[in-house]
Amino acid sequence: MPNPGNNMNKRVMEFLRRSWAEPSQIQEFDRERGFRHMLSERMRREKQKRSYSALLAELPHGTQNDKNSIVQTARMRIKELVKYKQELERQNGELKSGLNEKSGGDKAGGTKIRVKIANPTSGIDSMLEVLKCLDNMELKATAIQTQCSADQLFAVIEVENEIEAAHVENVIQWTLLEAERKLHPNSYEGKMDWLS
Repeated sequence: MPNPGNNMNKRVMEFLRRSWAEPSQIQEFDRERGFRHMLSERMRREKQKRSYSALLAELPHGTQNDKNSIVQTARMRIKELVKYKQELERQNGELKSGLNEKSGGDKAGGTKIRVKIANPTSGIDSMLEVLKCLDNMELKATAIQTQCSADQLFAVIEVENEIEAAHVENVIQWTLLEAERKLHPNSYEGKMDWLS
C-alpha cells in the first residue's frame, strides 16, 4: 500500500516548483507589456508631434512653437474663418437676390447697342472711349461683348436703360471718329462703318 505522506510530499514539491517558475514568467510578461506600452506611447507622442507641426505650418508666421500657443492660434483662426465664411455667404445671398431682381428687370427693359469701327488704332483705347461716352450719357452697361482684330473692332453693349439704340450708336460712332482723329489727324477719313 502506498504511503499517503509520500504522495503529499510529491504534491507539495510540484506546487513549489510551479510557484518558483511562475514569478519569472510573470515578470517577463510584465516586462514585455511595459515595453509594448512604452513603444505605443512613443508612437502616439510622435504622431501628436507631427500633427502639431502640420498645424503650425498652416498658421501665420511667427506663431510660437509650443502646443498651447498652436492650439490657441488655431482656435482664433478658425473663428475668423467661420466669420469670414458667414460674411461671404451673406454677400453671396445678396448678390443672388440682386441678380434675380435684375434679371427680372432686364427682361422688361434694356437696350443693345452695336458699335463697329474699321481699322482701329487701338481697340482698348476705342473701348475706353465708348465707355466714357456711355458714362457721359448716364447709361449703365450691364454686359459687353467685343471682337477685336487689326481690321475691325465690333462690340455689342447692353445698357439697362430703355432708349433708342440708333441715337446712342450715332453718338458713340462720332465719339470714336473724334478719338481716331486725335490719334491720327491725317488718316481718319473713311475709318468708320455705320450699323443700321
